[in-house]
Amino acid sequence: MDKRVPLKSGDTVFLSNDTYTIHRLLARGGTSLIYEAQRLYCDQENNPKRCFNKKVLLKELAPLRVKFTRNASGELIFTDADVTTMKKLFENEIDCLAAIQDKNIENNRIPDMDSFGDYNNTAYIAMNHIKGELLSEYISKRRMTTLEIKDIFTQILRVVGFLHSIDDEYCHLDLKPHNFIVDALGSVYLFDFGSSMIEDGKWVNNYTENYSAPEVVFNMLEMVGKRSDIYSLGAILFEMVTGESASMDRFLLCGNTYCDEKYCSEYDYNAILSKMLAEDTGLRYVSVAEVSIALKKLYREKTAPELK
Repeated sequence: MDKRVPLKSGDTVFLSNDTYTIHRLLARGGTSLIYEAQRLYCDQENNPKRCFNKKVLLKELAPLRVKFTRNASGELIFTDADVTTMKKLFENEIDCLAAIQDKNIENNRIPDMDSFGDYNNTAYIAMNHIKGELLSEYISKRRMTTLEIKDIFTQILRVVGFLHSIDDEYCHLDLKPHNFIVDALGSVYLFDFGSSMIEDGKWVNNYTENYSAPEVVFNMLEMVGKRSDIYSLGAILFEMVTGESASMDRFLLCGNTYCDEKYCSEYDYNAILSKMLAEDTGLRYVSVAEVSIALKKLYREKTAPELK
């Protein structure tokens, strides 16, 4: 059970001489709490008449698995816990964001970093605001149509494919519906960029079990890589197609039948899901591009007879 106490509406965080005011809690991650907030932006003379509020997404280092309390001023008090490694995870994500921002010249649906820094005994990352709802909420509120699944998942593949193209060694390792936002026009944005890292020959993970690949969850370093993200994408696709919660146990025991005729009567996603969610990394698709090709083939084969 998640007992973390978040910041309240109206609480403030100070980063790089700027004031960020909390509006509401947006999401809970494995190592962080993510808020919708606003930054007071003024001219160089701090003229009150020339100030305005800029909306941001504010990510706070507040690990789920580490015991802490929060005092009246919003400061985190870690009880018998060393969060040095967790702060390194945040630093790693900041480095990832900087590299992504440097190469993101074609608007790949990734928000720019607004600021970062330490405050109240923890660390924060502020990013440009995205107006919309979490993909997890989007899925839970509706039975997604084939067109919605095709459109939204294609956008997800495009974003993750871009991330994988930045660096041969880059992999996210914690892709899940909570990390994507869908706006009113159906455009998809990724606002979390993975903060896993290697420390003393082992992965220090920020993962979510039912979306992360077995090799990530069980710390099998030699098997972790881009195919681990393919598994996570498969878990997201499963949830979009069936409307049911992703489950590692279910994936391992389903015998390659991930969805029955109730969900797969129009398009049979089972073959594709079996190559994305395979326990053996060698049986998965090698790249996001391969997944995209397989999906295009599935849709083309289904619609081809109707075009004759």
